[in-house]
Amino acid sequence: MAKDLNTLIRLNEWTVNERRRELGDVLASLADLEDGLERLRQELIREQQAVLSSPEEAGFFYGNYATAVIGQRQHLNDGIAN
Repeated sequence: MAKDLNTLIRLNEWTVNERRRELGDVLASLADLEDGLERLRQELIREQQAVLSSPEEAGFFYGNYATAVIGQRQHLNDGIAN
């Protein structure tokens, strides 16, 4: 009986450790996605400042850039939600 109990305990410990590893992977992925959102936000701020400093030159391209940023942001947010 004690042998069966020890086996059951080891199996449950292995299962818990496996779940911890999986949780660690998920949390690392979440952190990467959140870092990506922050980098995208910082990049957007820099681009907006560039447009303000020379609107004649940069303003023409900003619309396409903004559309791409919206898509990237949505992709990152979808990854976080899932």
